[in-house]
Amino acid sequence: MKILSPVDKPDEVEQLIQAGADELYCGVLSEEWLQKYTIAAINRRIAKACNFKSFDELKACLEIAHSYHIPVCLTVNEHYYTREQYPLLLEYVKRALDCGIDSFLISDLALLLYLREIKVEVPIHISTGGTTFNSQTARFYHSLGASRVTIPRHIT
Repeated sequence: MKILSPVDKPDEVEQLIQAGADELYCGVLSEEWLQKYTIAAINRRIAKACNFKSFDELKACLEIAHSYHIPVCLTVNEHYYTREQYPLLLEYVKRALDCGIDSFLISDLALLLYLREIKVEVPIHISTGGTTFNSQTARFYHSLGASRVTIPRHIT
């Protein structure tokens, strides 16, 4: 079993790793996204306090985590995105890749297909928002390129 921990400030990274985190996940809620989409979140953690505020903060997180050989997964796991959001979403994905992100955690099936279409080379994980309630759904996501599926907490 691995401990996956959320992180939202670069100065928390080392503390979380020392406390036993084997992997980290985070979001970036940039001013650009907030100005354009005041209501629609980039992930399901819409509060500014729950996300890095910039890709510079993400890069700082990655540098610390990678110095401990700890992978970091970026959440882009809103339940769906509109066609109008995709250009900014693509820029967001590219910036995260340029920072060195290890994987993406997503919920939206269309985004999964899009990331495969543009040949994103890092692993894609399905979040609990992907509504995986049985093994058939997990196999379906896997057949579309997902490397990991997170089962919702309420499933026994």
